[in-house]
Amino acid sequence: MPACPLSPPRPLHAKDDSRLGWAPGVPGPLRRVLLRTERSLHGERRSRLGKKGGRGRGNGGGGRGRKADQSCRLRVVQVTVRELGLGYDSDETLRFKYCGGSCRQDRNMYQMVLEHLLDLKGDLVASRSSAQPCCRPVGFEDVSFMDSSLEWKTLENVSANGCRCLR
Repeated sequence: MPACPLSPPRPLHAKDDSRLGWAPGVPGPLRRVLLRTERSLHGERRSRLGKKGGRGRGNGGGGRGRKADQSCRLRVVQVTVRELGLGYDSDETLRFKYCGGSCRQDRNMYQMVLEHLLDLKGDLVASRSSAQPCCRPVGFEDVSFMDSSLEWKTLENVSANGCRCLR
């Protein structure tokens, strides 16, 4: 079954930026910032779970060794306007919000039919749909900043303002 084409499908490794395939149009500088953020989130998760991915000792790992929340939610990273990669000259720092995390997969009739079609006509159907829900923005916000010429600029629909699991 193919992974959701726009959601991070697997843990991030040192030189692997393929996880950011969920954002194909993201400019290089912002892509690197998102990659660093995802690496840092992955590192925090690993340190909470221990080196081997276990949940702690003894009774199944409740309490301190609790697993980090990986569900679909709004995430925030601090970036400069220049790091957005949109050609604006400003060192002003912005809060860029994006959607990330996994979506619980409920097995319903649609899911069963789609899986069957993917098995039968994999290439034809797989290129157009995903069998699992994806974490996506449900709305966007504008971002305003002052550029190096001391002029206010407003960019429309730059940052996510809410996330949901969508099929």
